[in-house]
Amino acid sequence: MEPSYCSAIFFLDVATDVPIWYGGGSVFGWAFRPVRIHLEAVQIRNCRGVVWSEDELAIKVPGKNLAEYPPEEQSKKEIQLEANLKHVMAEFAETIAPKLVLQPCQADGKPATIRSFSIWSVFDLLY
Repeated sequence: MEPSYCSAIFFLDVATDVPIWYGGGSVFGWAFRPVRIHLEAVQIRNCRGVVWSEDELAIKVPGKNLAEYPPEEQSKKEIQLEANLKHVMAEFAETIAPKLVLQPCQADGKPATIRSFSIWSVFDLLY
């Protein structure tokens, strides 16, 4: 392979990955602030145990969520992270709220789990 071609790919990779994985950045007016969260729903009545657990990752800050803040504060890292976190939490609430009901007990004494798919749960198996 051509050395200049390899170095161009390397610098492109570094230029795009470093801002994302080390606190985010802004590119052409789009804010990228990665937020990764883990949520669990625990049943405490009848049979105790975790009935739902999920991880989620959001990288791009939705512009409509950022528009709720004054223009002079929209470029602040803390505001962008807060907007991204609010967005992810709202999505979780909309997704799981209708499914959160008292789960029946299984033969082993643990509650039945609520199934939901997340691509990040697949990646969690890798580490």
